[in-house]
Amino acid sequence: MFITESPYTAFTTFSWSFFLAWILNVTATTLSFPWWILFLGLAAIFLHKALPHYDFGAANVFGRWVGGMFGKLENGASHDEFICTMGLQFGGALLGGILYCWIYDSASAPSDTVSLHNNGKRFLLFAFANFFQAYALNRLTIKDTSLDNSFRVVTAYMMSWYLCQAVFNGSIGGITIDFGRQLAAKIVHSKQVDMNTWWILPFAPLAGWAVCFLYQTLEYTLKAKESGECGKKEAEPAVVADNNVEEQA
Repeated sequence: MFITESPYTAFTTFSWSFFLAWILNVTATTLSFPWWILFLGLAAIFLHKALPHYDFGAANVFGRWVGGMFGKLENGASHDEFICTMGLQFGGALLGGILYCWIYDSASAPSDTVSLHNNGKRFLLFAFANFFQAYALNRLTIKDTSLDNSFRVVTAYMMSWYLCQAVFNGSIGGITIDFGRQLAAKIVHSKQVDMNTWWILPFAPLAGWAVCFLYQTLEYTLKAKESGECGKKEAEPAVVADNNVEEQA
């Protein structure tokens, strides 16, 4: 099981999701937008070096899970790792959010923007933000903790966080950290938190990730065709057959 086989990774995933809920509740609710994104991005550079296995959401582990199923990644995530990582992120953010809201008597959570009221459009925008995050992280080597690559990873995160603000103020992506924080605020201060659009937080990221997978599949197929790799693979069986005939002769 992932938790017993990788206890350090599991512990840091849970604990830093807990701490991230506090960081977001402080920065995203007290600092003027978009300054909190910049400060969180600078902190993410440090965390990517100190804790390279920690992700600010489930987009990266989703990409590794899909890549592992199709045999495209050496570090692909197993079903167990994917499920446990999402559960640990959500659980850490939920517990951290509950304690923060209870101690400071605050309903800190991602809140609906006032500029867009059409839920269908909100869903599409939030899905797009998560599509961008998943695509960017899948195109980068996350395990590389050099300074220049850390900047690439964090820049991808920051751009997706900025896009998320079109739908939810103080959001970083949705399905684990954000939904955990919103549910925590609802549990502690039920009358102060409006969850009429709660379904966007968990389901729009799933839609964005699915589109990302389909898009990247198409992208890689066209790239292989352009580089001639498809033609080489089709020619390989014929070459093998000729060699077998020569050996038998």
